[in-house]
Amino acid sequence: MRVCHLITNPYTLDTRVRKQCATLLEMGCDVAVVGTLGRGRPRRERDAGVRVVRIKPDAGTLRRTARLTGLVLRDHFGGSRFWPTAQRAARGLARVAAAILRFARDVIRTAQRTVRAVLRPRRPHEAPRFGNLREALATESRLPLSAHLVFWLGTLLGLLLLPLLPLLLPVAVVAVLLKRTVIGGRSLAGRLAAAGSRIVTEALKVTRGLQQRVLRLGRGLELIDAAYRMDANVYQANDYDTLLATWITARLRGVPFVYDIHELYDESFPTRKPFRTRYLIRLVEGRLIRRAIRTITVGDEIARIMHERYRVARPAVVRNAQPYEGEPAPVPLLRETIGDDGREPRRRLFVYAGRVALGRGLPECVLAMRRIDPARGALVILGDGDPARLRELRELIVRHSLGDRVSLIPAIASAELPGVLADADVGLMLTQPACLSYYYGLGNKLFHYVNAGIPVLVPTQPEKRRFVEAHGVGHCCDDLTPEAIAEAMQRMIDSPQWLESLKQRCREVAPSVSWQREADTYRSIYEGVYERILFADDPSPGFRPWRPIWSPA
Repeated sequence: MRVCHLITNPYTLDTRVRKQCATLLEMGCDVAVVGTLGRGRPRRERDAGVRVVRIKPDAGTLRRTARLTGLVLRDHFGGSRFWPTAQRAARGLARVAAAILRFARDVIRTAQRTVRAVLRPRRPHEAPRFGNLREALATESRLPLSAHLVFWLGTLLGLLLLPLLPLLLPVAVVAVLLKRTVIGGRSLAGRLAAAGSRIVTEALKVTRGLQQRVLRLGRGLELIDAAYRMDANVYQANDYDTLLATWITARLRGVPFVYDIHELYDESFPTRKPFRTRYLIRLVEGRLIRRAIRTITVGDEIARIMHERYRVARPAVVRNAQPYEGEPAPVPLLRETIGDDGREPRRRLFVYAGRVALGRGLPECVLAMRRIDPARGALVILGDGDPARLRELRELIVRHSLGDRVSLIPAIASAELPGVLADADVGLMLTQPACLSYYYGLGNKLFHYVNAGIPVLVPTQPEKRRFVEAHGVGHCCDDLTPEAIAEAMQRMIDSPQWLESLKQRCREVAPSVSWQREADTYRSIYEGVYERILFADDPSPGFRPWRPIWSPA
């Protein structure tokens, strides 16, 4: 069986897809991955038996589209007599369209350079917002009737006004200019300059939005083109951003596809998406999830929401656990970082291992260390990420004189991580409820910590709390303020016997919460898919035989 994964990253650091591909290889499948081009990675390679093709979505969109269309039509109509004439006509039209697009691109780029040279607008980095969590929880499964009315009435009004856009745009510009010049206390020249600046800034925002949409369209077309060439028996969409491309490719090939839901994409970080975007995501996902032969997700809560939201079969849960390779030998990297190598009594070492980004609770953890005795506890943040967030953490450390108890070190190779973490005492995963995906997520860091034999400190969020309490591998923090985090840390420092019992429990639980257990579920899913492919006439409920969109002439 040939299986093709579609992703929107270079595949190298996508641990979940890599583990799934390794499991499929063990089953004897021919596995391919179509991803995006990353820095320093080749366009094509074979990685541990997996064929990897990486696309570059910012070049040749028209050419790729024409080539994909030609491939599909050739497969279905290549034997017809009119085929050579149709090919010549299509190539001529493509040359004309390419010339028009090049001219339009040059005009747009020249206008952008001119405007940016005058204004150079800067978009401030937006901080996470937590005030919409209650609203997001209320609408996680169902949108109210008013939301449907607002979306469709707004869409209808926009379609009605679209033909009038060339007339309305100059009127809007004149109206804004009059408002800025007639109302206000500044001079006429100042008002005109401010109004013009705002108008051009808004125009630049619209242009950037259009550019992003064009890039997403190009990425989708290139994913379809590369995946179609793989000629797989089964395609797998990894998260919503590859769902549409996977469905189109599967329909073109006349084969089924599997949908792996990594997160609630409409309620994902860093900031809550606009209502129209969230509605469109649910609209598309609700239609296409019913077309998937099987659905998979990472946790019980997301499976529940998908089942209630779209009224489909509950997705199978395959958690993003880590492979268990035995109890790792401690590597003293973290102890050397805090100057504690060979020191007695040893300080309690708290560690965060992962990406440094918004919503991870890292500033609160740093501020919590102000209340911890530097002779009894220390914190190491292990990872790379957003330079602005790293700079913010360094400034906090310097401002509050925490250099003797907080350290930042770069990320290390994933193969070395278990041994490095094993020398710590507690792993931190204090994810803030910035969105529903963070609120309901379990996170692979939790499995990293447990596999290394160290307990975890997590917030009282549903999935995390259920996992910690069911297995007894850590402690839950009721609040994510620096004071509450410091209190939880101090309790672990003051209770050495309890902490040692948690470590022992982690060592006992690690084999049962490993990828080896999750791989059994994943393997059974593809065994069922293989049987459905072999017996396409199986009259089981909900099964739809897969047919190509076109039939050969």
